[in-house]
Amino acid sequence: MIFAVCVCSTSFSFANSDEQYKIETAFIYQFTNYITWPTDSTRTSFVISVVGASPITGELEDLAKTKSVKGQKLEIHQITESPQLKKSDIVVLTSSNEKILEEVLKKTRGTNTLIISFSKGFASKGAMINFYLEEGRLRFEINRPALENEGLQASSQLLKLAKVIE
Repeated sequence: MIFAVCVCSTSFSFANSDEQYKIETAFIYQFTNYITWPTDSTRTSFVISVVGASPITGELEDLAKTKSVKGQKLEIHQITESPQLKKSDIVVLTSSNEKILEEVLKKTRGTNTLIISFSKGFASKGAMINFYLEEGRLRFEINRPALENEGLQASSQLLKLAKVIE
């Protein structure tokens, strides 16, 4: 099962970009098992919003057909710009534009939203989890203070696998 493999290692090489999107999707789903959100008994679905056009949206939509998160239905929203952002548990930022990162961070501040990005160095700029390629391998970094400022907690198992930014 690919999900179990993803948690065991932070290092993958890719034969093609479709494979990369599948692996990133598996990571994002597994993060939901290793990040703790504050309890909200009024919510009936777990929302992942993707900012920007990316094939990862289709992969996440396929995942949502068969998976749930913490007993809640998984909803995927594709948005083109940050003003369209609604209450989300996770925001996946596909742009490498720092201005968009800043807008998303401002709009989600105080909402217990996990921001995941795909540009090296974005974790130090406020994204909580950031994927990057290093020597052709997928890695991720975690901005621990940014997580905690949003009321989110990463498990020690997840932190062991990441490059942690304090």
